[in-house]
Amino acid sequence: MTGKSETPGDMRRLPWRETFDTVVIWFATFGYFGDRENEQVLREAAKALKQTGRPPVDPT
Repeated sequence: MTGKSETPGDMRRLPWRETFDTVVIWFATFGYFGDRENEQVLREAAKALKQTGRPPVDPT
């Protein structure tokens, strides 16, 4: 994966909009919250994607 970076923060409130080609949710980083907050994580990931972006994936 080229151009990767890490930014500390809360995945329920991402600062990016239409920025990335794909969003990767690594290993077991999804599912720590209740249903409502887990849905918020997915909504935020979707907002961070470019219009032609790929949905969140866990490559493991």
